[in-house]
Amino acid sequence: MGCATSRADRRVRARLAGRRPGDGLVGGLVLGGAIGLVWAPCVGPIMAGVIAAAAIHGPSAETVLIALAYVAGAAVPVAIVAGWDRRASDAMGGAARRGRLRRALGVAMLGTAVLVTTGLDLTVENGVANLLPAGWSGALVAVEQLPDIQRELDLLRTDRSSTPPAGGRATVAATPSPGDLPAPVAASLPSNVALEDLGPAPDLAGIEAWINSDPLTIRALRGRVVLVEFWTFACSNCIHVQPYVKAWFDRYASAGLVVIGVHTPELSFERDLGNVRDAVAKADIRYPVAFDPAYATWNAYRNGYWPAFFFIDRSGRIRHMHVGEGDYDGSEQVIRELLSQPA
Repeated sequence: MGCATSRADRRVRARLAGRRPGDGLVGGLVLGGAIGLVWAPCVGPIMAGVIAAAAIHGPSAETVLIALAYVAGAAVPVAIVAGWDRRASDAMGGAARRGRLRRALGVAMLGTAVLVTTGLDLTVENGVANLLPAGWSGALVAVEQLPDIQRELDLLRTDRSSTPPAGGRATVAATPSPGDLPAPVAASLPSNVALEDLGPAPDLAGIEAWINSDPLTIRALRGRVVLVEFWTFACSNCIHVQPYVKAWFDRYASAGLVVIGVHTPELSFERDLGNVRDAVAKADIRYPVAFDPAYATWNAYRNGYWPAFFFIDRSGRIRHMHVGEGDYDGSEQVIRELLSQPA
């Protein structure tokens, strides 16, 4: 009995000797919960979309593949980081060196938390993006611009239904000919962009505050070309497109273009109107910004992206939509074509 107990004791001691702090179930749960606090705000809407697609269409091979693709996309980067951390720790050799590595990583995490808390992470992220080759950040979402995917999105958008907006008085602006338009912002533009008819533009619903403008309605803007941009100030993709949107506003406002930035928050601190006002001032945004914290306008347009652009013609119909970064020349050409069309 004593011999068996000794052998069992040695096995337990041997296992414990090779075990590292945090390797157990409790340590994994604590680490997973900590990561979830940071990860969930961005992953939540995506996961909700995956679940909704599966619930609407029912169980099928397609929905299973969508779920598996999502899980793989979420798990593989985390597994790579975890594997690298383990190998790096093993390569350090002694416990003292591993301890120094862990302390260094802890300091890096604290530094990252300070950057996020102070908002400097966006400045750093923007600076890194500017150092990358042109179009690099947009390449990450280039799959959304593939022709087959755009056709599927068009089928979803043409199924939209909306009631005609009420209230407001139509205003008619003079229709400039292509030769009368200001010179384009871009050095070169496509000869033309095929315009669509995606139905009447819903009005701006549930707007709790306006920045840089009195309240506006789509109906009151009949006769003008309207660009509705859905954005939120902590979204890096939204930050990247801002210079182009501001340039279009500066160049074409006198020709009849109205830009409305609908700020629909994603994270909790983006729901604070004071933070939104500060972000608008810091970014030197001079066009009207509508604060849409309840997602009323977002839902009216059946939108699902930051940023997203809806191009509305003089008669109040959506003629083009673009999601994410990129295709700035094509978007400017859409503006010019719509400005050249009569109401």
